[in-house]
Amino acid sequence: MRIIDTHVLAFTTFAVLGACSSGTTRLEDLSKPAMLWTRNKGLCGQWLAVDAHGEVWSDEGCESGAFDFKSRGRTTEDKREALLTAFRS
Repeated sequence: MRIIDTHVLAFTTFAVLGACSSGTTRLEDLSKPAMLWTRNKGLCGQWLAVDAHGEVWSDEGCESGAFDFKSRGRTTEDKREALLTAFRS
């Protein structure tokens, strides 16, 4: 886990875990490496992720404890590369 600043959390995970049969998309279901960052306000927050294929995912809630990411479309390759550069710095 690597913290870029107090509002951005980034990490790359390479563990391969089983897919969930309930239709819920969890962090471990995203194509690796996946970049994740959060925006928190008190006990509530929004989680945004971009997977290895440039798919953008989001989830939000208050003290839910489990991710249920929804696809928000794809980013461009240029934007994904810029995000990778920001996470590496």
